[in-house]
Amino acid sequence: HDVTEFNYVSRTYEQALVLTTVDHVSFSADGLWMATVESRDDSEVSPDLRLKFWKFSKEELRYTLNTCVDPPHDGSVTKLLFQPIADITVVTVGSDGKIKTWSLQTSNGCSWVLRSVSYHVNEPAVDAAFSEDGSLLAVMYNSCITLWEADSCELKTTLFPPYKTELCRHIIFGNKSSAKYLIGATEHYLTVWDLLTCSVCWCVEFSTTRLISDPWSPYCAAFCQHSKHTDLYIFSPASYTPVAVYTHVIEGGLYGALFRKRSADNMDLGAPKCFEQSELFFLSRKQILYSFGQERNEMFVNSKQVHNCCRRCEYLYC
Repeated sequence: HDVTEFNYVSRTYEQALVLTTVDHVSFSADGLWMATVESRDDSEVSPDLRLKFWKFSKEELRYTLNTCVDPPHDGSVTKLLFQPIADITVVTVGSDGKIKTWSLQTSNGCSWVLRSVSYHVNEPAVDAAFSEDGSLLAVMYNSCITLWEADSCELKTTLFPPYKTELCRHIIFGNKSSAKYLIGATEHYLTVWDLLTCSVCWCVEFSTTRLISDPWSPYCAAFCQHSKHTDLYIFSPASYTPVAVYTHVIEGGLYGALFRKRSADNMDLGAPKCFEQSELFFLSRKQILYSFGQERNEMFVNSKQVHNCCRRCEYLYC
C-alpha cells in the first residue's frame, strides 16, 4: 500500500534520489484506522514531515487518506500510538518535547483534529506508551518518565531512573497480571516500577535494543544486540529472573518486533507458558521476518528465507 502517494521520478546523472520514508505506523484495535508519520529531507529545502490518518474502505479493501497534518511537530516524531479501548484518540510525541493528542471529530464531516498539547521539560520526548486500559500515558524524556491521565492530559507524577547519568530509551507497561508495572530501559539498565507505590521493584544491568510487552499475557520481551548477533530475553516484570533466554536469534541487528494472538485452532498446549496465548514475530535489519514456532518440548526460530541463521533455543524456567 502506497502511503506517501507521490510520483516517482528517475535519478538524474549522479545525483541520488531522496525518497520519502515512513517512520511510524499505528493501527486502531478494530483495524478501521491507520496513522502514519512520513518524512523527507534532501538538505536543500525545508524538511517535510507529515502525519496522515487513513480509513479502511470495505468497498475498495484498502486504506484511503482521510486527514493530513503538515507538520505535526517542530522536529521529528519519536512515537505514534492509538489509545487502547477508545480508538478515537492518537498520541504523538516529538523531539520538540511536546505531547499532542489527536481526536476524531464527526460534527462537520469526518476528520482528525488536534485536541491538546502538553509539555513538561525542555528535553526531547524519546518514547511513549499507554497502559492496558488506556487510562494512563507514560512519556519518556532523556532524564525522566512522566505519567499522565490520558483523557484529561493531567500530569500525575514523574519517575526518575536509579542512575541519573543514564539516557532513557524505551518505556512499556505490563499487561494482564503485570498491569501494575512500568518497565523502562536506559542505555545500560532495565528498571521496573510498581505503579501502586511509584517505587522501583528491581533494576538490572542490561542494554536493551527493543522492549515490547505481550498484550495477551503478563510477559515481556527484551532484545539485546551484540556486535554480530542479537539475544532475546522473556521475563515477567514481577521478577528480575528471566523466564527464558534465547541466544543468537538473529545475526546482526533488529528492526522491529511484535506479539500476535494465537487463533483458537492454533493453540499449542506443548508450548511454554509464556507463549501459550501468543506468538512472537521480529524483523531483522536484513529485512528477514522471523517467528517463534513451537513443537512439543521444543522451540526453534523459523525463517523461510535464511535457514543458516536459525539456531536451536533452550528453555529456562518455562
